[in-house]
Amino acid sequence: MVAFAISAIVDVALILIALRTVMRRPKGTPLTWGEAFVAASFIFAIFYLSYAMVPHQFITMCDKDFGWRSDVFGIPTGPFYTWPIINGRHNLWANGITFFGHGRILLNEQSVRDILVTNIYGIMFTLHFKLFALANKRGEKGAEVVPVSPYGRPLVRKA
Repeated sequence: MVAFAISAIVDVALILIALRTVMRRPKGTPLTWGEAFVAASFIFAIFYLSYAMVPHQFITMCDKDFGWRSDVFGIPTGPFYTWPIINGRHNLWANGITFFGHGRILLNEQSVRDILVTNIYGIMFTLHFKLFALANKRGEKGAEVVPVSPYGRPLVRKA
């Protein structure tokens, strides 16, 4: 659990450092070879943490620390089984999710783990593309608003 927490915290810290650095750098500033090498290594470290280390540590945490197995069905509640709404059950929907007698879906604990890891990948993928778009649009100003008359034509002179 500690390894997952540390890797996630370091990943978020590196992303924030990269975002701060990119937003402070003026657009169009020439990049030296050394700066490009350091930036590429930094982005590689972020990708390594986001797509290899954090998901691996989450899977290891679920297998070793939480003991999620493939032969136990239901959605694991973890330490929240003492909450009144969960009512002391360690797994929600242990007999499957039914659809008014027309079938059911059985989820084991490892499939829940895999769904959560897929969500980690999806969140990081979306976040990286949004950060790349933000970095490419830095320093740009919006279109100039031209006042228009009540008829929709642009005003040429002040009335």
